[in-house]
Amino acid sequence: MSNENLIIGYLTGSLSDSERKQCDALLKEDAAFKAELEAYQAVWLAADTAKFPGLDRFNAQESWTSFEQMTSDTRPKTVVLRPNYYRAFYRVAAVVLLIVSSLFVYQQFGTQGFEAGITYTNEAEKTVQGLEDGSYVYLSDNSSLEMDQQFNQDDRKLRLDGKAFFVVKPDKDRTFEVVTDHLTATVKGTTFLVRTDDHSATVGVNTGIVEVHVGNQTVTLFAGDQLDFSYNDGGVVSRSNFDPNDLSALKSQVTDYYDTPLKVILEDLRKAKNLHIQAPKDVENQRYTLELSGIPTNQIVETIEVVTNTTASLVGDIYVLK
Repeated sequence: MSNENLIIGYLTGSLSDSERKQCDALLKEDAAFKAELEAYQAVWLAADTAKFPGLDRFNAQESWTSFEQMTSDTRPKTVVLRPNYYRAFYRVAAVVLLIVSSLFVYQQFGTQGFEAGITYTNEAEKTVQGLEDGSYVYLSDNSSLEMDQQFNQDDRKLRLDGKAFFVVKPDKDRTFEVVTDHLTATVKGTTFLVRTDDHSATVGVNTGIVEVHVGNQTVTLFAGDQLDFSYNDGGVVSRSNFDPNDLSALKSQVTDYYDTPLKVILEDLRKAKNLHIQAPKDVENQRYTLELSGIPTNQIVETIEVVTNTTASLVGDIYVLK
């Protein structure tokens, strides 16, 4: 975790035990980190206690001067040579932005009762991971997906670091939440893509409706919509069109499957390798774990025959399992 995220987690009280130890160690060993944290903390506390009068009595210069006094222990004195009312306006805007940012940071790292459970991590290869509720996830390389310990009980919460495409089984009683460092996507049954890194996040909707919570905003996305968030520009949220090619590219590169419905595997093989395999309904609805990376077509068919305890017959260009 970066020093900036450690400081924010320290101020919001959202650090894990390991992150807390990392922060404590830096406070003891790194004077620059300690000074930076103390500066952030002074501004944080000042923003928390700052009081603003009604608009009819608001004095921009006076409010900024008061705010500077509250943080004077950790920042140099500023000498104003002459009044500049435009500058005063920008300073008030900065104070307001700081307070809004504080709310955003709090929501950004709030997981609302998330208790870490099983974590699925990919390095070089892309995989499909079946979930307890019947949903499944295309997990990209260099990505990790962490399940809440109570997943599929009262609700369905996951935490994503990286990129994944979710196919969510509808459930009118339990929402499905994907939490990232920057936003949370909430649905009841749909297919959507989520990508996140240290400085940005994207949610693209393929089918259904997704509700995205980012900072103090809630944005509803419909099929074909995409939301893009950039942390570098102060928390900018924009909308665009979802490109289904992003989904096709991810699905076509999948090589391994874990606890995934056979019909999902067969559909991927048809699209990615032009390999047509037809299975009985009772078989294609069962879930399997298959590692198919680097395997030629004939061995893929043989592998599926073994795990499903069936025999494949070639009818035209279709392998039929019986």
